[in-house]
Order: sequence, then structure tokens, then C-alpha cells
Amino acid sequence: MAAVIQTNVSTSNDSQVDNTSNDKHADIKIVDMELQQDGKAALKDLLSKIKPSSFGQRRNYSRIDISAEKWLMAYDEASLAKLENPPSLADGISMELERDIRYLGCELIQSGAILLKLSQTAAATAQILFQRFYYQKSFVRHNFEHMVCACLLLASKIEEQPRKPREVINVYHRLKQLHQHRRKISGGGESCSVSLQQLRPKKFDHLELGGSKYMDMKNNVIKSERRLLNVLGFVVHVHHPHKLIYIYLHILGLLRKESDPNATKEQINR
Repeated sequence: MAAVIQTNVSTSNDSQVDNTSNDKHADIKIVDMELQQDGKAALKDLLSKIKPSSFGQRRNYSRIDISAEKWLMAYDEASLAKLENPPSLADGISMELERDIRYLGCELIQSGAILLKLSQTAAATAQILFQRFYYQKSFVRHNFEHMVCACLLLASKIEEQPRKPREVINVYHRLKQLHQHRRKISGGGESCSVSLQQLRPKKFDHLELGGSKYMDMKNNVIKSERRLLNVLGFVVHVHHPHKLIYIYLHILGLLRKESDPNATKEQINR
């Protein structure tokens, strides 16, 4: 009788243990389902915040024609017509004013190259890039000052004499103030009665590094450099005639007999 009672007790205990374990498993499943639902909701919320990738989509960039045919000038009729009718004329600029702006741009580039301690080759490269660009684009539509700085900046890189944008901007800002002061003193003309001391301003205004004017100028110069590369099709190599001039001078016997290389450079630059 006692054995039967013990068997019943053990059976009831086993059933209670089984029920408890089943309840625990059910609770674990419920928790897992809740976690899965919470995880799916969190993942859905995260995916809603992530923007779709642009991989495989068509880029919104303009087409770049890597060719020298656009700016290459020869003696054919098309090139001569382009030289006689630059794009600025269509925007209302006279031929005389257009040539004056070109002359002023090359003068500023030459003076800027001297202050930046660039070689004459780099200065000539910048001037040629300047001329090529404005035979494709108009002075009215593209800022003259920004393009002068961009040509200097790009030419310094081409001739492996790189200068920082900050240096180019500061030099151009100084040249601009000097030019404005001289025009103010001379009354807008080229008066020879003005003394050299009067042409020198007593004080220059400096661009504050990090200021709004400086940052705007820097951004515009960098954009102009990119536009210059785009218009020229990234064909920016320039063949200068200096080597040929040296050969001609040597054949004609016009070179000095001194061994000073600077004297030869002076003759070539003339």
C-alpha cells in the first residue's frame, strides 16, 4: 500500500515538473517572438532612415570632351574666324575692350608669377591657358578675376612649381589694390607726371584668413580651375618656343660668350 502511494506521489511530482518545464518553454517562445517582433520593427525603422544607394544609377555629371580641337588654332578659315570673332563680342563687348581685358589679364598673370616666384615658363603657361579659355568662353559670363587666379594656380601645378590657393589669392588681392590705387592717382589714365612714391599705396588691406571674403574667393577660384580644365578638355600641356629660340640664337651667333646661364635666360626672355 505504501509503495502504491509513493508511486502516485512521484507520478504527480513528475507531472508537475513537466507542466512547469512546458510553461517555461512557452514563456521563452513568447519572449523570443516579442524580441523578433521588436527586432523587425527596429530594422524597419532603421531602413526607413537609410537613403537608397545610388549605385548603378546614371550620374548627373556633364560630358567632358578630352580633345584639343576646341581651342587649337591654326591657319585655316575656322580658326581665323574664331580669332576675329571671340565669344565676348556676342555679349556686347567691343573688340578694343576685349583686347584690353586680355592684355590686362596677361599683365596681372605676369606680375603675379613674379610675386609668387614662379618661373617665366609657368607665367607663359598661365597666359596661354587664359587666352585659350577666353577664345571659348565670354568675359561677360565668366569672372575675369577668378580666372586669372585659376590660371596661375593651374600653371604652377603643370610646371611642377605648385603654389597654395591662399598664396595666389593674397598676391592677386595685393595686385588688385595696387592697380586700383594707380588708376585713382592718375585719374583713370596713363599719366607720366605721377611720381613713383605716389603710385605706392601707404597701406594694403589684407584678406582675413577664414573670413567670408576669403572663403568666397577661394571657392570661386577652385570652381574656376575646374571649369578651366573642363573647357580645355584637360589638355593643358603647352609647348613653349624657348628651346627653339635658343637654337636660333646659337646658329645666328647672337648668344653671349659668358658662361652665366642667367645672361642666356635674359636674352631669351627679351
